[in-house]
Amino acid sequence: MKEVLTRTASKNKIEVIYPWVDSKFIKPLEKEKNWFLKKHNLIDKKVVLYSGNMGVTHDLMTVVKVAEVLEKKSNEFHFLFIGDGVQKSKLINYVMDKRISNTTFLPYQAPEVLPYSFTSADYGIVTLGKGAEGLSVPSKTFYLLAAGISLIGISEPNSELNRIIEKYNCGVIFVPESVNAIVNYLLTTSNDKAQEVSKNSREASYLFTPKNAYEFI
Repeated sequence: MKEVLTRTASKNKIEVIYPWVDSKFIKPLEKEKNWFLKKHNLIDKKVVLYSGNMGVTHDLMTVVKVAEVLEKKSNEFHFLFIGDGVQKSKLINYVMDKRISNTTFLPYQAPEVLPYSFTSADYGIVTLGKGAEGLSVPSKTFYLLAAGISLIGISEPNSELNRIIEKYNCGVIFVPESVNAIVNYLLTTSNDKAQEVSKNSREASYLFTPKNAYEFI
């Protein structure tokens, strides 16, 4: 974002305050202790989570199509969409028309549920629409890091999301519509590798705390 603004403003006048997350509120939780997983019968599944706004700029149809392909290849995975937005009805209609059974849609959850809904995931989806790569980092990124979740980023190249994932080795990044590549990643990633990346996510979250804003108070 700073690089974008320097097109019209002097670089030395721009200060960056990174987003933050309360890593004491959102923190890793063993599946066996997560009532949210038990409530939704997901305790024995590898959960792929998208939580947040289902806006028009997010590449969510790719995620639904990944679920469709994976359903024919493995019964290990379940895709959980939490939130709302203009795309939601379109996604639900596609799932119903194709009779995709490994996908669940839930409304936004109450704040006190977030420590359990975010930690229900094995993989967390973060998407950026084309043109937003230099303008936005979805806040869900930092919630997923705090929860110790491996990120699956879907974005055009050169986004801040790409940089975070690559710098901290906390997931993988794909360009939009990479259905087969994401399917292959999910099917071939070992549990050991997934756990390693999850630890990296949690470690990275300690760099994105409210302390980032203290110097500007």
